[in-house]
Amino acid sequence: MVKKCKSTSSCKHCQKRHNTLLHIDRNLKVQNQGLSPQAEEFVPSSEPTTSNMVPSTSVCANNLVKEKQNTNMLLCTAVVNILNSKNQLVSARCILDSASQKSYIKRSLVKKLGLNVKNKSISVSCLGAAETVASGEIDFTFTPHFNQKFHVKTSAFLIEKITDNIPTINLPQSLKDSFSDLLLADPNFHNASEIVVLLGVNVFLSLMKGETIKRDERLPFALSTKLGWVIAGSTAFPVENLEETSVSYLSVNTEELIQSFWELEHIPTSSSFTKEENLCEKHFIENYARNDKGRYSVKLPFKAERQELGDSKGLAFRQFLNLEKRLLKIPNVYQQYKDFMSEYLSLGHMEEVDENSVDVKNEHFYIPHHHVIKESSLTTRLRVVFNASAESSSGVSLNDTLMIGPKNQDDLFAILLRFRSHNIAVTSDLQKMYRQVNIDNEDRNFQKVLWRDNPSSPIKTYRLCTVTYGTASASYLATRVLKQLAIDESSNFPKASEILLHNCYVDDVLFAADTLEEAEKLIPELQELLCSGGFKLHKWCSNEKSVLERAIKTEDSKNSCEIIDAKSIKILGLEWEPALDEFYCNFEISNDGDLPTKRTILSSVSKIFDPLGWLAPFIIGAKILIQSIWTFQISWDDPVPEEINKKWTVFRDQLHHLKSIRIPRRVLLPNATKIELHAFCDASEKAYAAVIYLKSINDS
Repeated sequence: MVKKCKSTSSCKHCQKRHNTLLHIDRNLKVQNQGLSPQAEEFVPSSEPTTSNMVPSTSVCANNLVKEKQNTNMLLCTAVVNILNSKNQLVSARCILDSASQKSYIKRSLVKKLGLNVKNKSISVSCLGAAETVASGEIDFTFTPHFNQKFHVKTSAFLIEKITDNIPTINLPQSLKDSFSDLLLADPNFHNASEIVVLLGVNVFLSLMKGETIKRDERLPFALSTKLGWVIAGSTAFPVENLEETSVSYLSVNTEELIQSFWELEHIPTSSSFTKEENLCEKHFIENYARNDKGRYSVKLPFKAERQELGDSKGLAFRQFLNLEKRLLKIPNVYQQYKDFMSEYLSLGHMEEVDENSVDVKNEHFYIPHHHVIKESSLTTRLRVVFNASAESSSGVSLNDTLMIGPKNQDDLFAILLRFRSHNIAVTSDLQKMYRQVNIDNEDRNFQKVLWRDNPSSPIKTYRLCTVTYGTASASYLATRVLKQLAIDESSNFPKASEILLHNCYVDDVLFAADTLEEAEKLIPELQELLCSGGFKLHKWCSNEKSVLERAIKTEDSKNSCEIIDAKSIKILGLEWEPALDEFYCNFEISNDGDLPTKRTILSSVSKIFDPLGWLAPFIIGAKILIQSIWTFQISWDDPVPEEINKKWTVFRDQLHHLKSIRIPRRVLLPNATKIELHAFCDASEKAYAAVIYLKSINDS
């Protein structure tokens, strides 16, 4: 292979014919020392390679070392649902390991899942233990254990054991109660339990959302991820004579390391429905209905062989009292919460029920609720989130019994490309989209909630009458109704139906037209189409404001303010200035004066949202920096070495220059007669990239 290689470059360390990234230093000594639970080892292997093994590089796996602990440490754990060979979801508890270049799965779980095993092996080592081999690799799909909008597809190597129970002992219930208002990735993170999956950096980075909560010095951190809130860090619940600390240490061959680190960036590919997704689609078609006013109602898509729900009222009651206690300390937020619930009731989206009715079969479910605050919202800053992932006394939650359903809308990438292809751009938002779809009366008892707006009043039982954000099937049901509306009304509103089918992303609608006349026809047609299904568009914006003023139909004077007159707005995560019809960057990384850590650097970089790849030449520098951090033996919250700090400071100080970059929304010249695509790609020792330019030519 070396003789056939056309490259003329050599390794900068040893001058041999391989890439510098593949160099392994045989003289580097590995210190076998106890690390904190969140520390990861990443050092080149000092063991000689065998004839049938590829040279390997070390990262984290699991071992136990003896170390006196005055406090307890929680690692990042989550509960996920893995799709088995029969297209059924199997619950599994996993640990998120940001410094493991590959993922691992317990062999006994693979046998239970019945998935195909590929013949592939890697070297696996443990601190202070003999080297072994992980034989076999599987591809699998998993979802969060609660409501989600995506499936994660990855691969994992088979291993006999991931780690001992995490945490090593059961911690007090009061620790969990401190985070009862959050949608937790692992609802029982405080209980000692088995880990059967380790998710490495190839998955970890794509799951992080960047937000961190530290409520008290005695409490651990809450980290926001797409799997829910992960609870990790030290706790002030000392246990005498506890001397076990979990650490991680795995070996992966370098070729796999280099490949998997950059596997995060790829264009999503379409895939056929799974068996469960087909069943969910069939269930919808057979059970949806439309009343004489055009509004749709749906049934909850329960699994055919669903687990039995236990008592759920007790937990909902305790969590409500805890929530009320916290809200009383923040009157402003409490008032917003009461306003939200009052509106829910006044709009008929919630109804009071007889709380004394007996249901011995538990054909109901009480959903706990909490609030989230979105500072950037133009309308409602506070929103109430309903946690249908809360477990009943049987250990089964409402979400455990529901099918998730397939994706109904086009990818973000494709929607944005179409949005840039025409002269006149228009955006809008579906008002309270989920709550415009009714839940069939037979299923509403599965959406019971407890509420009172005054601590001196009795707690009442209500049930939610519409599709509820927080249930596993909510996103599918709401977007599937939009799709059905477009199908049902395609003959009456052909062009608007196409917009609804291909230019909606959750509740955001964005489309473009070539002429003012075309845009003025599309807007009222889209309004009428959605109105026929009980939906309403608001928060309109366009690069041609006059189009909106002429075309938007309003029912009363209050609706005249629905045209947004802001200098800039955010659409699908991108900043857009309608008057100039340009996209721009508005990212900031605060400098609090503290030395950066691995955690703060990763969190800061993950906040830079770039769905179309415009900032790739800039972001790649940060990704290479993150990659280099893993070569140092530091934990998450230790300051990075000085050389890393200097590079990070340069990156952070240059970030403000991105604000000067302006990208036209419209990619085509008016009346273009010829369109060309020009593609370029290149690679270096550190990265590779490709770019495609669109060139348009008109007669002028």
